[in-house]
Amino acid sequence: MVNDEPGALGSAEIDPRWLDDLGELLAIPSVSADPACRADVVRAGEWVCEFIRGAGGAAELADWNGQPLALGELRASSGAGDAPTVLLYGHFDVQPADPLELWTSPPFEATVRDGWLYARGAADDKGQLYMLLRAAADLAAAEELPVDVRFACDGEEETIGTSLVEWLATDERGADAAIVFDSGYHRAGVPVFNVATRGLCYFHVRVSSHDLSMVRHLSDRIAVMYLGRIVELGPWDAVLETPLHPYTNALREAMPVPDPEHESSRIGAPIRGEVPNPAAPPSGCPFHPRCPLAEAVCRDVRPELLELLPAQLAACHVAERELREGPDALQSPLGQRR
Repeated sequence: MVNDEPGALGSAEIDPRWLDDLGELLAIPSVSADPACRADVVRAGEWVCEFIRGAGGAAELADWNGQPLALGELRASSGAGDAPTVLLYGHFDVQPADPLELWTSPPFEATVRDGWLYARGAADDKGQLYMLLRAAADLAAAEELPVDVRFACDGEEETIGTSLVEWLATDERGADAAIVFDSGYHRAGVPVFNVATRGLCYFHVRVSSHDLSMVRHLSDRIAVMYLGRIVELGPWDAVLETPLHPYTNALREAMPVPDPEHESSRIGAPIRGEVPNPAAPPSGCPFHPRCPLAEAVCRDVRPELLELLPAQLAACHVAERELREGPDALQSPLGQRR
């Protein structure tokens, strides 16, 4: 449709075939935050690659450390080898559609109402990505593509993934210009073009302390270390509720409770002995000389940091054995807490 508003960007009537194409992409529930949609994220990346191939270009869905990257190229219509190169970016993953009851139409069925296209991803970012793909394909078909167009698209933007940034760091070819077509509108019909975007500035804060009662208020994940090695890692609430490593358990029991009537519910014997020399740590599990649960294997074999419970990792032979043998074997203080 043409927008007659002064200063607005007008456009020709949309080709219905474009909506059909975009509808196919929007129908793929490529929710990167949902592990159950992993195959759909890959399928959306394959759709992008197939579109580029159908336009006469080359494309591949690369596996970058477990994350799919759609990488492709359409060469300039003339001036082979001399044409500038433009790198185009868009992401083919989407946010979850919840809450579903607020949708007037199904989130993964493209629906036009009152001149607006509704579907999850229509505005972030499949709609914008499709326009880049469509424009390059149509210019190539008309033999009017003036530049070499490279596509680099990821499927983890909504989960703040790093695969694309890592790929760019290894890409030696580069480009003369890059377009990230993922902006908004100043008002209806007036799109915003951000020039010289430099990305985000942010920083991580890591807090080290023996006082878990303090750390719990500063982080949603916790890594428990002993002699410089992580012995337990996981969400704060899970580690606090179900400590898998004896050292974590001891730190938990040492947490002060601001209640004069509180009686400790200590489970297991307290830590004994002195902290070993970190420059010459003990063999096997470095905590075994002080551990009330130490077994023979603990003195000889260093335990690996393994996922023993969902999203909760620990390096402990005792916890690993008990969880492997099943609930009936949980007789240690760790087991009693569970």
